Amino acid sequence: MTVYLTFNDTGVIAPETSEIKSEVQSIFTGAFGSDLSLDDATPQGYVIDKLTEIIANQNSQMLFIINQMNPTKASGVFQDALAQLYFLQRKGATPTVVQCVCTGLSGTVLNGIDTGNPATAQNTDGELFVCTNTVTIPASGTVTAQFQSVNTGAISANANTVNRIYRQINGWDTVNNPASGVSGQAQESRTAFETRRKNSLALYAYGSREAVYAKVYNVDDVTDVIVVENDTSNSQTIQGVTLTRNSIYVCALGGDNTEIAQAMRASKSGGCATNGAVEVLLESDYLPLKFDRPTPVEIYIRVVLANADNVPSTYVNDVRDAIYNNFSGADGSSKITIGQTVYASRFYSPVMAIGLQVQNITISRNGSTYTTSVAMNLNELAVLSKSNINVTVES
Repeated sequence: MTVYLTFNDTGVIAPETSEIKSEVQSIFTGAFGSDLSLDDATPQGYVIDKLTEIIANQNSQMLFIINQMNPTKASGVFQDALAQLYFLQRKGATPTVVQCVCTGLSGTVLNGIDTGNPATAQNTDGELFVCTNTVTIPASGTVTAQFQSVNTGAISANANTVNRIYRQINGWDTVNNPASGVSGQAQESRTAFETRRKNSLALYAYGSREAVYAKVYNVDDVTDVIVVENDTSNSQTIQGVTLTRNSIYVCALGGDNTEIAQAMRASKSGGCATNGAVEVLLESDYLPLKFDRPTPVEIYIRVVLANADNVPSTYVNDVRDAIYNNFSGADGSSKITIGQTVYASRFYSPVMAIGLQVQNITISRNGSTYTTSVAMNLNELAVLSKSNINVTVES
């Protein structure tokens, strides 16, 4: 018997706490005689317990360090260090992005972030949103511009809430977002980073779907991407999107258009066609590379709780927080990604984890017809606002 960790071909073996205590007790009886009382209430019993605790904690810390050498278990700076072997860095927190309709006098310029003095709007919660790219209001008096939150993370941008001009610009009259924005994310989680590491194994490959995925996802500020191929000689409609023959389809969230196109060119096979609404003509190319940006689709969730007698007064906010954190991946689960079908069943566990009994959870993409799941096209991304989570209690 030993108090230490032992190593063999299958891994590490740690002794049970009871085994450690027994070994420490044998040391004491060997030193002071077999008639020594080992009762926990005695001074020597107290010392034995404390030594056992110290050794067990030391073993636990060593096991933690050893597990950090495994990419599937590593976290924090240890995970960052392993990712460096793949030339990967954890992606930082991102802002919420929203499309706003701006009205005003024709010719009015709304500056973007790169000018240092961007047009700024505010939502009903007081959060500031800045224009990402400079736009000019046309003769129609209306222009759609992209704004992003000044703060990063899951900043709320429900439909019709980014509706105040924060810093007045002559000729700019109104601002409003007719649809919810794509919520920002906290720093890339352990789970998301490990998933990207696995997918990055094709980062230096060429010509495969996996290679394109890895290259595009590695572009700065890209937080989600989907890549689908049509290797047939006929056009194919896949999950609501038509792909031309012998082509790939890329839909990416975040990142610079040119850098995404460069990543695609560096990884796809020669002669492979591309699809999408965004077209980028790179230097020395004759035809533009195409890809898509996801269209945000608001979803609605209806939760019915059981056992009204044990429901706290804060149950609405508690449930909304639990579901939203699961949806966005803030609780360590896999976030909802581009083109992913959203199942209501994924939300049972986080709600039950806060001590509430669930009778039923359903989901909708129009706020009226609720089912057990909602499907997204390849070019769609489900977005969720806490206000779209309806919580009731069955009496």
